[in-house]
Amino acid sequence: MSKPTEADSAYLHSLMIMHDATMPTEEKAKRLLGIYKQSNRLAYLVFEYLFRTKPHLAWENFDSSKSHLLVDVLWQVQKKDLDLDIIAKNGYLRELYTARGDVDLVTNSTIFEFDVLIHLKNKANATLAFEYICNDCKQIFPFGFNRCSNCHALESSIVEFSLTKDYHRDFSEENNSFQ
Repeated sequence: MSKPTEADSAYLHSLMIMHDATMPTEEKAKRLLGIYKQSNRLAYLVFEYLFRTKPHLAWENFDSSKSHLLVDVLWQVQKKDLDLDIIAKNGYLRELYTARGDVDLVTNSTIFEFDVLIHLKNKANATLAFEYICNDCKQIFPFGFNRCSNCHALESSIVEFSLTKDYHRDFSEENNSFQ
């Protein structure tokens, strides 16, 4: 059996940390950040965990050059957890969160989907849908991944997004009682 590579080792160590039931969330976040900073790998794994559990810490350590890799994670960050100072300094984030309707910092975008949502200004039930493509085997998945379940490649996920109907908005705006 061959020795594990540095990427495999960092990945497995990160999974062990994330699934350790005895370790406090704060300690998990610090250790995951340490692995990310040391290896400069696993951005999706680490920041997906941080934005879900410790959004303030995620923003403090956020590398804006990874924004396009984390677009789905950033799209799901709750409005109360947004760091408006960081968003205002980054063109991609300004476009993303203006498209989502949280801020009004730009009037258009070079990204078609963002541009359409910016111009709709929440007047239509539209949002972004995400799919994930393995850059190695080109398999398409409906969920994000850190290791491709088809070819087992690490960090090969490419996030693609498209416009779709916002079914959650319809559900919350309608009277859904059975009376």
